[in-house]
Order: sequence, then C-alpha cells, then structure tokens
Amino acid sequence: MLVCKKVAILFVFMLVFSTLNVVGIAGSQTESGLPADMPVVYVDPQLIIASPGETFTVSVKVFNLTDTLYAAAEPWEPGEPLPPPGTRYCYYLGNLYGLHIQLSWDPLILEYVSHTVKIPVETYPDGVLHEPIQDVMEEVDADAGTYTLSKASMPPAEAFICPEANATIFTITFNVTKEGKCTLQLDDVELSTSLEPNIMDKIPHWVLPGEFQSTGAMTRIASVNIGALAAGKLYHPIIIGENATVLIGVINDGNVQDTYNLTLYNGTISLRTWENEALEPGESKTFNYTIKAEDLDRGLHSITVNATIIHEGKLFIDAEFKEFRVIDTPTLSISEPPSVIKGDTVTLSASGSVHNDPDGEILNYTWSLIEPGAGTSVFKTYEGISMTHTFAKNGTWRIILTVKDNWGVTYNPDRPATEPYQKEILLNVGAKSETPFTIENIAFVIIIAVVLILIVVYLRRRAR
Repeated sequence: MLVCKKVAILFVFMLVFSTLNVVGIAGSQTESGLPADMPVVYVDPQLIIASPGETFTVSVKVFNLTDTLYAAAEPWEPGEPLPPPGTRYCYYLGNLYGLHIQLSWDPLILEYVSHTVKIPVETYPDGVLHEPIQDVMEEVDADAGTYTLSKASMPPAEAFICPEANATIFTITFNVTKEGKCTLQLDDVELSTSLEPNIMDKIPHWVLPGEFQSTGAMTRIASVNIGALAAGKLYHPIIIGENATVLIGVINDGNVQDTYNLTLYNGTISLRTWENEALEPGESKTFNYTIKAEDLDRGLHSITVNATIIHEGKLFIDAEFKEFRVIDTPTLSISEPPSVIKGDTVTLSASGSVHNDPDGEILNYTWSLIEPGAGTSVFKTYEGISMTHTFAKNGTWRIILTVKDNWGVTYNPDRPATEPYQKEILLNVGAKSETPFTIENIAFVIIIAVVLILIVVYLRRRAR
C-alpha cells in the first residue's frame, strides 16, 4: 500500500527528484509532523495510494490531549487557530470526555469493509475515553459513504489525556473498487470536556483529512517484519538483550522493470540504504537489517521503510511504518518446605514471582514434576500459581515451573532470552522410617524398664 508520510526526509526526496513527475508519497503520520498548539484529529496515513482490488485500513486518531487550560479573549471557532490570549473564555486543550466524528468518502471508488472502535482505553490501550461509556450514536451508511460515531464517558470516569502522543479513536477498512481520487473527509468533529463552572465544554482542535488515489500495479513494499531471530524464526515482542532483525519484502506487480532505492529509518535517523536496486515484472526481493541489542531500550519502538521507485519515468515513494516492543522478563520464585518425607503432601507456591516489565503480567503458571531417576519424563503437571502434591517416592524430584505472560511469551529452548520464564528446583524426599517411635512405643519401653528395675531390687533383697 502506498501512503503519505509528511516528514522532512520525504521533502528531501522530492527536492532530489524534482525533475521527475512525482505521483505518490507513502507513509504513516507520526507526532513529529503535527501541530502542537492544540489537539489534532487526523486521518492516519494522510495519503493512501492503492490499486483496484486492494484493501487498506486507515485510523482516525487524536494527538496531544492535555489538561492545560487556555484563557482567550474571543471564542474559538472550528477550523480556526486559537484566539488571542485573554480572560473572557477558558478552554481545556484536552481532558476529553466525549466526541462526535463523521468520516466520509466516495462510495463509487471505495467500498466500506469493516471498522473497529477503540473505546474505552481500558479495553483498547491505544484507544480513547475511560469507562463507563455512553453509546450516543454509531452508524455506517455504505451507500452514502459515511461513518458517524458519538460516544462519551460517564461519571465517575476520569477525563482522557494523551499529552504529546496520539490515541486511536477508530480504524476503518476499505476495498478499492475503481481508479480515482477522493478525500477521506472529517466532516463533523466535536471534542468535549466534562462540565465545569466557567470552563467552555468545547475542546479547540485542528482537523486533518486524508487523501486517496488509485494507481496501476508497480514495484512496492510488500511486507515489513521485525522480531528477535532464533532458530530461523522471528519472535515478537523482543526481549531486552536480544537483537532486532528487520526483514523487508519488495515485489514488482507491474509489467515493466522498475528501479528503486530502499531506506530504513529509526524515527528520522537513517539506519541503512540500498541503492540502485531493480526488479523485473513478477520478481521479488528480501532485505534484512539487524538493530543491535545495546541500541534498544525497553518500551515501544518504531521503524519506517521508504522506497523511492522509478516507474515508467515517474517517481513514486512507498513507505511502511512498523511498531515493535522490547520487554523485560519475569523473576520467578518458588516457596520450598524445610524437609519432605515420603508420603508427605506438600504445597509449593509461586506467589513471590514478579514481572519486571511495568506493562507485563504473568498470566499462566505450569508445574512439571519429574520423579527420581526418570530423566526428563514428566510424571505429572499442575496449573495455577500454586500446586499441591503427595510425594509417594523418596529421592530427588525435579520441580519445573514455566510461566507465560500477557504477550504470549514463554520458555523456548531455541530462544535463550526466554530462560527467565522457567525455574527449576530439586526437592529431596526422605525415606519413611520402618519402625517409627510413637507415643505407644515409648510408653511400652518405660513400663518394661520399670518392671526390670523392680525385679532387680527384689532379687537383691532376697539375697540378703
């Protein structure tokens, strides 16, 4: 999919190739290219170029909702900048409590397929508005080419903010039915805050629509994958300490040879450029790059791949934006009893285990028990944060705890970084005594001793 990314690097491309006919720019809008004086509601990506028969998905996002108060001399009007500072009107530049949005498109060119509303944020971490939620209105009119959404938080929900970051209101997917151009228009956008004395309920904001244009088949970026490479397979999320491997697939769907340059960016920093590449019709090629572990901190990261393509003497710029996460690992803890005798029923607990990633959570605990002398053959398994078992055989038992977190990461012998997801302890079970000293045994011994003493005393007296 060819889409627009309005960042400085693309303007450099346009200057370099200014003598050519630039047809399309591709990419995904990030915070760096958006106004920062007040919140922005925008279509991401800003420009999409696709061929008939293809599908694509866009997001409607909001950027930079804060809890800042702005006092103005005049009322703010939609589509206008912030009015001059003053004392008469007071606006929140965020503290979102409700929204109304209508998106429209040309139904003769784009066919509605599906959509996902990212509300509330408790269900969709990348979404907006806190629960409980009031569903005011939601309507898709595919024939007219409109989608309308109205939702609001209800008390005791807190207001939603995302300072210097974006949040997704909804995503929507289209199928391209024929060649043409159309605007993904944000016709009616209202953002509101909760009612407070002397505060206007409207939130001033900018609105940025999207643009769609169809094109014929040509060379394009077919795929971008990133993960930790282990035993020939990519795993994600990436665990801290692992390298990140980027795999980029490029394909020529057209009928003529295309030449292109391919550049991989970390933000606006160029990591690698492949120059003067060429693909014949029907050909494809895969490029790879490794981001070293020391350059990756824990958290969310993003990369952008840009391709500048010369197709029939015209310049196209295709781009793909990809986010990936680097996570920390758990620290596992198993409670151990001081001693265990054959026949004892013992409870082991992993309640002291913690996930070291602030966004991580251990969801599943699996216990594997291996009997003494059984090698690696598992005798019994238990699920849960604790397990209870009666040890009917003396000797050294292997107790193996394996966990899985909220990202689906668990121990994998082919992936060394997952070792913290498994912990093993050895439990020594002692043999049970064949003649244990019970209270009854001790009492019997004492009686026998007393009788023997009395007999000895009696015999000595008779001897006198």
